[in-house]
Amino acid sequence: MMFQGQTWRKSRTVVTLPELESGVNVQFGKICEKDTPGAILTEWTREQDGEEPEPIYATPIKSIGWGRTNKMYGENFVRDGEVRQKAYLAFNGRVYTTSWVHKTKTETYQLKKAEKGHK
Repeated sequence: MMFQGQTWRKSRTVVTLPELESGVNVQFGKICEKDTPGAILTEWTREQDGEEPEPIYATPIKSIGWGRTNKMYGENFVRDGEVRQKAYLAFNGRVYTTSWVHKTKTETYQLKKAEKGHK
């Protein structure tokens, strides 16, 4: 899905969480087993082969900020030598994720990595 000029993908591993912090419109969590430490019961369910829907549990994803009422920024991560910014979006009853290269942080990361290689 295209949203604000970026390609977002439906997530099968991330769901929205019930309100945990006051003043925050949406929070996201990674799906987990119910006995996982820190697991939170969500409003989402999963159906398997015609059986009764079972509740989904998730652990909170750390946020570094919110861009809109339905979008949250996650922590940066490194892939292929580039620092990427992760983002989560709740839209039309689904959760979408995307990431993009953070140019300034990538340049800093690569310079530090190069300096370590020359020592």
